[in-house]
Amino acid sequence: MRSECTLLNFPPSSLFSQNPTIVNVPKPPELVARFMVIMSSPQRRGKVGLHILQALHAIGPVFNPAIAGMWDNAIPRLASYLQSILISPPPPYKQRA
Repeated sequence: MRSECTLLNFPPSSLFSQNPTIVNVPKPPELVARFMVIMSSPQRRGKVGLHILQALHAIGPVFNPAIAGMWDNAIPRLASYLQSILISPPPPYKQRA
C-alpha cells in the first residue's frame, strides 16, 4: 500500500515543514499533544476518540517508521476497548463519605 505522500509526489518530511507554501500542519509532537488533550474525554463528542485513534494509526508511520509495528498492535486494542466503553459506559463513580 502506497502512502498518500508517495501519491502526491513529495517526501513525507515536507509535510511537517514550517514553510507555509508546502503545507501548514503542526509539527508531530504538537499534533500528538493536541490529540492527547482531546482524548482526555473521548466520549464527550460522540466517537471522537475512535477517530483520533484511526488518525494516529494512519499517520504514525509518517511521524516515526519505527513505531508502526507497535501501533499496528496497540491502536486496534485501544480502539476496541474504547468501543466497548461507548457501547456500555462504566457505572458512575461514587465517593465514599
